[in-house]
Amino acid sequence: MRTKEREYQVFLDIKDFCNAILAGPSPSVSLLTWRQRPALTSLLQRLGPSLRKLSPGIAVTVLDTSECSADSFAKLLVSAMMNRKISTTCLVLYGLEPLVSSAAKILNGFRERLANAKCVIIAIRENRQRDFIIDCPDLMDWIGLQVARAEDLSVPFTASDVRKLLKEFEIRYGKSSEQFLKEMQAEKSGDPIDGWFWRELLHVEEDLEKSHGEK
Repeated sequence: MRTKEREYQVFLDIKDFCNAILAGPSPSVSLLTWRQRPALTSLLQRLGPSLRKLSPGIAVTVLDTSECSADSFAKLLVSAMMNRKISTTCLVLYGLEPLVSSAAKILNGFRERLANAKCVIIAIRENRQRDFIIDCPDLMDWIGLQVARAEDLSVPFTASDVRKLLKEFEIRYGKSSEQFLKEMQAEKSGDPIDGWFWRELLHVEEDLEKSHGEK
C-alpha cells in the first residue's frame, strides 16, 4: 500500500511548535518524529516549561508505552483520558515503536476521546512514521500539517548534559541512579514526571556510550 506524500508545516523552534499546538484547531493532535533519542529527550525536557510560558495552567503527562501490549496500551489511554484534569493537559505518547501498527489502529479508533485533552503529541521514531500513518488515516486527517521533528526543535543532549542532570536528580532525591531504578521496578518511585525523565536520561546515557564506543 502506498501512502500519499505530504508537505508538512515547518516549525522554527520549540516555541513556534508550542504556539501551533496551543493555538491550532481543536482537537489539537501533533506527530513528533525523531531519529536520535538524545534529541527527543532534550525536547521533552523543555516541552513543559515552553508550554507553560504560553499557557501557565497547562500540565504535561508523558506516557511511556514501550512495554505495553495492545490491550494494556488501550487501558492506559482510557485511564489518561478519564483524568479530571485532562482538559488542561498536554498528553505525550512515546515508545510506540514495538506495537506501532496496533497503537495506530487504537489511536485511530480513540480519536474522539483524544479531543478531551488540551493537546496530544504522538512521538514516533522517524523510520516507523510511514507504518504508523498507514494504520491511522482518520487520525492523520486531524493531525494535518502538525508534524515536527525533534532534531529541528531542540539541541540533543550531550554526555556532559546527561551526567549533570543525573547528578542533580541524585542530589535532589538523596539516592543513586541504581537505587532509583530498583525502586522504579518495584513501583515505589515518587514524582512520575521526574521518574520518567530520570529513567530516560539513563537510557540516553547508555545510547551515547554505545555511540562513542562505535566511533
